Amino acid sequence: MPFYILFTKKFNNMTTQVNGYLKTLQILFIGLFTGPILFLGVCLFIQSGNQPVEQTGQSPLFFIAIGFAVIGIMGSRALYSSRIAKIQEMDNVKQKLENFRTAFIIRLALIEGPTLLCIVGLLLEEQQIFLYVAIVLILAQALNYPTKSKVANDIQISEAELMSN
Repeated sequence: MPFYILFTKKFNNMTTQVNGYLKTLQILFIGLFTGPILFLGVCLFIQSGNQPVEQTGQSPLFFIAIGFAVIGIMGSRALYSSRIAKIQEMDNVKQKLENFRTAFIIRLALIEGPTLLCIVGLLLEEQQIFLYVAIVLILAQALNYPTKSKVANDIQISEAELMSN
């Protein structure tokens, strides 16, 4: 049996198991999550032949990156919590889901920005401290992966209601 037939059968089985809304959120997450990882990989590849630079924490870009990282993580949590509180008060499930998608994208973007700044800092200054901060931000971003139970719990709907939309 040709590969593409096996692949399409497997893909069709996967699409029937997860509803369209959750699948869309997961695709958005993967897109926003893998961008910085790929950029980091390219930067590390570019720097692979360079001599190591003396590590100092005196760079102004380092303090800016740390500031944005803290603001990104804290702002992401605070803004998400405030938007979720408003979403939970809504009665219409479709409205809840539309507003949740917006809050979810904003949450991801507020962490992705500082991650990209750290990767640019790594590229410009060639100091590993930027790499470590970027990895912490990527790990923080990984905790935001949308699952059925997380989405249903956050906007206070049943998993059955979520799967029917």
